[in-house]
Amino acid sequence: MGDVTKLEYKTRLQRLKELIVKKENDYEQLKESLDGYSPLIHAERLQMIDELKASWTTAINVKERNRLMKLITLRIEYTRNGDEVDIQVKLR
Repeated sequence: MGDVTKLEYKTRLQRLKELIVKKENDYEQLKESLDGYSPLIHAERLQMIDELKASWTTAINVKERNRLMKLITLRIEYTRNGDEVDIQVKLR
């Protein structure tokens, strides 16, 4: 339509094709790296959570707890309505 020259179009198209190939390769690498992992069953997750809860206040100091919470928490949102506070925690 005249907005982009043929050369500029071909350059952009080639760059996009290269980006697609790169992303496909990245995807395959991630997929291969996860092949060795088996998904946890629900009971295993609950057991791990119980173990963490048990050691949270006794074995882990405050500084380390803060660091761990920052690693697993994406965002904490709250809405205040008078004395009531609605909190939503977004995990990574």
